Amino acid sequence: MATLKDELTAKVVEYEHWAKRRRFGRFGPTDRKLWVLACMDERLPINEALGIQVDSPVGHGDAHCFRNAGGIVTDDAIRSAMLSTNFFGTNEIVIVQHTQCGMLSANANDLEAYFKAKGIDTDEPILDPTLPELRLDKGSFAKWIGMTDDVDEALLKTIEVFENHPLIPDDVTISGWVWEVETRRLRPPTRDPVRRARTDATARDYGITQPQPPRWHLGDGKKDVATTTDPVCGMELVIDRAAGHRDVDGHRHYFCSQVCLDSYDADPSRYLPSKTGGVSA
Repeated sequence: MATLKDELTAKVVEYEHWAKRRRFGRFGPTDRKLWVLACMDERLPINEALGIQVDSPVGHGDAHCFRNAGGIVTDDAIRSAMLSTNFFGTNEIVIVQHTQCGMLSANANDLEAYFKAKGIDTDEPILDPTLPELRLDKGSFAKWIGMTDDVDEALLKTIEVFENHPLIPDDVTISGWVWEVETRRLRPPTRDPVRRARTDATARDYGITQPQPPRWHLGDGKKDVATTTDPVCGMELVIDRAAGHRDVDGHRHYFCSQVCLDSYDADPSRYLPSKTGGVSA
């Protein structure tokens, strides 16, 4: 039977091996030699979706993980992938985006207008105070935000950027995957609508007809804007921007999108009035 001394000695040796791997990139540092780019959405569980263990005890993490809004290409995503693949032994990049993404649900021009209304100069924004040389061309702020109309299309373009980027080695394996929030399954991206499941993969699936979708709480800067909670998705929304409403037992329940409204109509019993927090009709 091993003594505590033996166990502690083994841990010290393990740490020393890990430290060497961290110092000399060709030996690691991740167990799978993997770099993952994913959306920051809390509904996208990286470990479950990919079957890996990103966060593990010292020396046993499977991947470097970079998350941002949408899981899209940005200058910092490229910077991180460049360092991981060139200096830390990473030989595979996996990109994960997902259905029902907030980056589908608004128009970038509307978001830019929001900042302009607050007096922010979007023609010369300060993107990184530590690197003032990093600037956008005039009129490109909305494009920089990175909104999209189609998850699959956005993912395919992201894969293409990494495959052709001069800072990413040619021998790095690159793949992209769509996580379906509705079914909790992973699938490859496709441009064929027949092969897609019935999921919120495009902006059209949200049934958006207004210039500014309600799930983006731009308001008018006032704190007294009337809000409520969508009984289906739990999203807080501004009442006067709701996609629709239903009256139940003297309470009016508002919905942030046509998708949520359709879900409620399909099976109202799933969303009990006592849990939805509607407002008096």
